[in-house]
Amino acid sequence: MQLETREEIWGEVGAELREQLGADRFDRWLAPLRLLDVTDREFRLGAPNKFWLEWIENRYLQAVSDVVARRLGRPMKVTLAIDPELFRSFRQSQQVILAAVPDGAAPGVDGAEGAPRDGFDDDAVAARPAPWSPQAPGRSPGPGPLDVQTLKNFVVGPSNRMAYHAALRVVENPGEAYNPFFIHGSCGLGKTHLLRGISHALRNRHPEVQVRFLGGEEFLNQFVASLKGGTIGRFRDRFRSPQVLVLDDIHLLGNKTRTQEEFLHTFNALVDAGHQIIMSSDRHPRGIGNMQEALVGRFVQGLVVVVNRPEQPTRLEILRRRAETARVPFSKEVLELIAESVRTSIRELIGAYNILEEYSFQEEASLDAAKARFLLTQSLCIGERRTSLQQIVELVSRHYSIPVPALVSPSRQRSLTLARQVAMFLGRKYTGRSLAEIGKHFGGRNHTSVKTAEVRIDRLRQANPGLAKDIETISNSLDG
Repeated sequence: MQLETREEIWGEVGAELREQLGADRFDRWLAPLRLLDVTDREFRLGAPNKFWLEWIENRYLQAVSDVVARRLGRPMKVTLAIDPELFRSFRQSQQVILAAVPDGAAPGVDGAEGAPRDGFDDDAVAARPAPWSPQAPGRSPGPGPLDVQTLKNFVVGPSNRMAYHAALRVVENPGEAYNPFFIHGSCGLGKTHLLRGISHALRNRHPEVQVRFLGGEEFLNQFVASLKGGTIGRFRDRFRSPQVLVLDDIHLLGNKTRTQEEFLHTFNALVDAGHQIIMSSDRHPRGIGNMQEALVGRFVQGLVVVVNRPEQPTRLEILRRRAETARVPFSKEVLELIAESVRTSIRELIGAYNILEEYSFQEEASLDAAKARFLLTQSLCIGERRTSLQQIVELVSRHYSIPVPALVSPSRQRSLTLARQVAMFLGRKYTGRSLAEIGKHFGGRNHTSVKTAEVRIDRLRQANPGLAKDIETISNSLDG
């Protein structure tokens, strides 16, 4: 049969490789690859990252070459390259945040015995085997993200405590406690987990209540489709009837004027009827670009809370819970290494754990801290991403229009205090430097001054939306 497309060619090759290597190995490592190009002499495959590429080259390249030659009827040089599209997909879509936590689990970060005492039954849906997903390589069999993301297995720490306890109040009194309830923060910090947890808990606690959960992009797509199809009435009935509307990634409606107008009417209809609205965004309502002031004003009339990056103890607890269902046990030193190395997001934290778990499982060998560090550096470029104090100072300098020399000077001028303390706060959050090291960088100050700045800014940002937005803007630049 004459094969005409790259998808058909790779499909034929993949079918034979799957039979030859076994479904588990193929699905984990080869199925995510993409055929980039075929010439008379070269068969070029795309891989999600360097770690994946080298794993294939070292273990499966000969098998792939043999099958390619057999299928195409001539010897071919099989080469691999990092595919930017796969790379982005892999990094952005590692969705498994936590494994389901059984009743009676070890104390969490808040120190409560077992699951948080939230006053309602919110047990996870019974696990069922999840299909293989290229975005979550090496994942242990278990429940998918929609099943496991409940309020009971949400790890609570200082970075998210306010959002979590507010979520419990919303579940307790939907439409009355905080309406709307708006959660914002950078990607991968647990906002969607909280939204799904709230939805799950509402269905358990109030089975008579209709809960509708969807993303901002889905709302936009359904609205456009209803306009084209002449079904706008049906669309409005669908989104103005539920007692609870949960909308993830509301910022995606920015710059969509007609969709915003429709959502404004939907918002008013729901609130006027006493129905609950819950939303998430990657930024504060006032930071969403091209969002109508009428909507922004309504978003901030309820409760707006921020979810920040998890602290070291919270990250460690997330990893400990993940380890409860792992195929391969890791030492405390390895878990601490992961928690210290990956500070950006919970998704990447779990992704780093999955990489080490898969390596250890495939090699049938335990990992020490040195080997784990090497693997993380290779696969996640951790060693290349360290944020320096100088980077932070330069960003704060630009944001507040204060010269760098003034920020790091011994001067105690009051006009410099807030910006300097913000820089110290971010230095503690991003660099891993000690209090004394940071103090030395900022005009030779002592460790007490840095600690005071850290505590003060952390307190102020909770009460001052403007400062919280400043810190979020600078942090987003550091995430780059």
